[in-house]
Amino acid sequence: MNELEYQVTKAVAQCMTRAGNYFQCTFPHPQVLFNQRGKSAGTARLQTWQLRFNPVLLSENPQAFLNEVVPHEVSHLVVYERFGRVKPHGKEWQAVMSQVFGVTPKTTHSFDVTSVQGKPSPISVAAMRSRFPSGATTRYSANR
Repeated sequence: MNELEYQVTKAVAQCMTRAGNYFQCTFPHPQVLFNQRGKSAGTARLQTWQLRFNPVLLSENPQAFLNEVVPHEVSHLVVYERFGRVKPHGKEWQAVMSQVFGVTPKTTHSFDVTSVQGKPSPISVAAMRSRFPSGATTRYSANR
């Protein structure tokens, strides 16, 4: 575990403790994984009690992860434990974000995702021509 992963794991534990103090109960600490891929910063897996974080976006946005992403994902677990199945970013989740963690509830992040975007597979002009020989076009008309 590198330093950033350690910090995130510690922040998760602190959030769980803070939520437990707020609700006067004890929340079990989730398994914390750093295997989230793609444009997602993190996900909460409710049935398996896991939090998954994107290691690339973490390394590029460490402070925002600690301040926003960790409370966002922990809030999903807390809401599931306290209220059961509700809307993922519904009023209960928003209340936990703002009242328990003091964070403005936002459903998405605004990180630059250039480094985690999938790259389109290159296709050659020759391959395109073999698929669409000259003169072969398809036209859709509203007047058919």
